[in-house]
Amino acid sequence: KLLGDWNLALGLVATGNAALVGALATDAFDRRTGHLATLLLVGTPLFLFTSAVFLPYAPTTLLNLAFALAYVRTMRRNSPRWGVVAGAAVGLAFFARPYTAVCFATPFIVHALGSLWWTQGTENFRPTLTRLLAVAGLGVAGVAVTLGYNALVTGDPLQFPYQAFGPADGLGFG
Repeated sequence: KLLGDWNLALGLVATGNAALVGALATDAFDRRTGHLATLLLVGTPLFLFTSAVFLPYAPTTLLNLAFALAYVRTMRRNSPRWGVVAGAAVGLAFFARPYTAVCFATPFIVHALGSLWWTQGTENFRPTLTRLLAVAGLGVAGVAVTLGYNALVTGDPLQFPYQAFGPADGLGFG
């Protein structure tokens, strides 16, 4: 609304999602693949639908993609700063859609644990641990804030407000 029109937010989130898909594919493969991934995303009906409605799917996707890109960059560039970005993004995604964030983050958590396992006893262990603690620190803080918010609003940290105030809503529409 600060930009003058609520619909502008939809466009900005959609643009952010497309840019992040392109950046992630470029980092994982190459620029040509990044462009192709962006075109494929923009052409999918589900992307067009979720980007055109005021539901939390597209913003959560934006946060999850930001997490994925930052995680890849923290691991490839040995950069704890990207780890901080990754942790903040996944923490915010957990606040927006906890189940989606957990499902999206689980393979990265497995990768992180594997990375620690494979590097233990080597000179790479300490830098790997530093990067992953940067991710985990803000990620866990986001989970803690969400659970505290739940406790404040519903009286139970594990009961989310949409479950308390709209228990008859279907999956994802609370």
